[in-house]
Amino acid sequence: MMRLAHFSLLCLLPLTPALLLGCRTTASSSVSPSSAPQATPQPTPLPTPLPLAEPLRMRLGEAATLLRESNASALDALIALEKDAKGSAVLSEQLAGLYEELDFTDRIFPLAQQAIRLDATYSPGYVRLGRLEQFLGYYTAAEKHLKEAVRLAPTSSDAQLALALLLKHQEKLPEADKALLAARAADPQEWRLCLIQNQILVSQGKYEDALKVLDDAQKLAPEKGILVLQRAITLDEQAIALEKKGELPRVQALRSAALPLAEKAMEKLQEVGPSWFHLGKIRQGSGELAGAQQAYEKAYVLSPSYLTTRYQLAQLLLKTGERERAQKLLTENTTEKNKAETYQQLALGVAETPNDLEKRKKFARYCVGRLLIHRAIFEWEQVLERRPADAEATREVAALKARRIKDMTQ
Repeated sequence: MMRLAHFSLLCLLPLTPALLLGCRTTASSSVSPSSAPQATPQPTPLPTPLPLAEPLRMRLGEAATLLRESNASALDALIALEKDAKGSAVLSEQLAGLYEELDFTDRIFPLAQQAIRLDATYSPGYVRLGRLEQFLGYYTAAEKHLKEAVRLAPTSSDAQLALALLLKHQEKLPEADKALLAARAADPQEWRLCLIQNQILVSQGKYEDALKVLDDAQKLAPEKGILVLQRAITLDEQAIALEKKGELPRVQALRSAALPLAEKAMEKLQEVGPSWFHLGKIRQGSGELAGAQQAYEKAYVLSPSYLTTRYQLAQLLLKTGERERAQKLLTENTTEKNKAETYQQLALGVAETPNDLEKRKKFARYCVGRLLIHRAIFEWEQVLERRPADAEATREVAALKARRIKDMTQ
């Protein structure tokens, strides 16, 4: 099942593409193709407590169980809960969370809006809405809502994390680091928060501080192979920075330390494509070209949508003389990159001028052509919200929803 949902332990998606949801994401059919893998998983904050009446709490739990069992009746259970959600901010927000697991952008958005309309002091509602707005490319609104979530609940790790990831995406790194520190203070046992702070510090060139943060993480979760790999990545990034300055003896020392760490980490990360990518990168920096190619090949098989993996493999093949295959990969890479850029341009155009219905229609048609059905439905419904009698939008929404249900039940 394709999802745009909660954090996953092996959610190794890039944090930088223009339209990626700020947090709690896994691969999504509505997200533009990825450009560069990251090696760190996203944190899994504790779920928001459910102050719901017992019957509603049980029905929500039953719907979640059906959903995670891929039971065809899950959608009926979710739809039945929507009527009750009209009177509950908590149920609206939690129901939106279940729709995230189906990647139903068209259902998540109105439920998230409904949650903060019903209770303007309910921080999780703002978090839910802000994350979705970031995914949609509505960055101004996302920042506003996530900052409101933090104002309402400054000790919520969920709110602080969501804001930190948005600020990281916007390259406001000092602010992102501050929010991450607040998230860690709110949830000091969550080792994955340290990983994201490590990334932020590495992006600022603060390698020693980044390594100290990993020390904190390893005290919390000493058995996690991903922490070992992230230490190797940090050392390798520091080596790259020093190489540009000509400090070659230190470069060699850092790479000599990074490579065995990366190799050790892969004992636990065999099926994680981006981890193989980083192993390949570290091997290549150490001059082990055959080993680097092997790692890139594995990364490409496991995560073929990562454009940087394909590009790095192609460049290495050029060096080893496999020009025909390298050129094929570069051609594929250019095609996928152009698709990603087109998606991003159309989506951002809609975000910047939300009432330009011709732009929305163009984007919706493009999504249909790319089989991004959930995003297409959302865009057509946004047209109908502004022009209820639009014949094309009415026709497309009906056809796409029928198609979606058919796909789910096959």
